[in-house]
Amino acid sequence: MVSRYLKALILTIVVLFVGLGAISFLDNNRISGISSTIEKNSLDLQESQQLFLYDSLFDDISICNSLKKRIDSGKDKASGILAELENAQRNSLFSGDISLLKRKFLLQNIELYLLIQKSILDCGSENVEQILYFFPDKEYCLDCASQAKVLDSVVAKCDNVRVFAFPHDLDVPVINLLIEKYSVTSYPSIVIKGVKYSGIQKEEAILSKISCAE
Repeated sequence: MVSRYLKALILTIVVLFVGLGAISFLDNNRISGISSTIEKNSLDLQESQQLFLYDSLFDDISICNSLKKRIDSGKDKASGILAELENAQRNSLFSGDISLLKRKFLLQNIELYLLIQKSILDCGSENVEQILYFFPDKEYCLDCASQAKVLDSVVAKCDNVRVFAFPHDLDVPVINLLIEKYSVTSYPSIVIKGVKYSGIQKEEAILSKISCAE
């Protein structure tokens, strides 16, 4: 006769596996949704790249309006994707796929940054205040967390501000080049209008260096 303790143990194990299965199912659904959004964003960026290729072949200034719409759409989507990724990482038990999605998103963010620079060169000034934010990804940085909150507050106040968050320790070629270009050696560091600022920058100091469109 099976003892009541053994029955309780079996019931506990069953409940545990059912719970883990449910969590895995929810995680997979959440990750699948984010992955689809990232893939769609990747297609949008490819279309923007094709506009530049078209311009290089036919020298057609009319691409600028189309390109601006693409960039504006990309900026809005990028903010939403980042929020979804951070939420998924906080609430997911299985985070392996999320790390891969984060790297894909990072590469897309770099593409968006480069597209904006190319647009400024080819089509004139974009009404976008860009802030480059450099931080470590593989280790916790208290000052970096504080700086990120300040930057979030600036973005919330200024519709025209775009922060490009670049982790310095993932060995991404373009990020490595930017770190070398701006002589970034400590973290957090931000770059505004080509000038590097190391250490935590207060909100008031950042706002004084940009044109904030509320």
